[in-house]
Amino acid sequence: MGCNEDHCSTTDSAMPRLEDMTPVVATGGAVIKTTPPEGINGFTLQNLTEPGNDGYTVPTTPGSYLYEIQCTWPQDQGRANFYFAVTVE
Repeated sequence: MGCNEDHCSTTDSAMPRLEDMTPVVATGGAVIKTTPPEGINGFTLQNLTEPGNDGYTVPTTPGSYLYEIQCTWPQDQGRANFYFAVTVE
């Protein structure tokens, strides 16, 4: 969302597809460490490939996984979604 004086706009983009991303290789069971930006209101990390999986622990089953980080800022200052892929060999 961008604002200029009293006019605001929101821009949405399509969620990336796992096959279009370059994944990082990780060991199954590894813990994903995060450092949320200062001043945010909310921060979540999700494994979109296995929604029931804890987003902070890499699955032990070999394969590729798409992750999403969601950040929100207070007082309707906006939100942002970031995506990355992980492959377990």
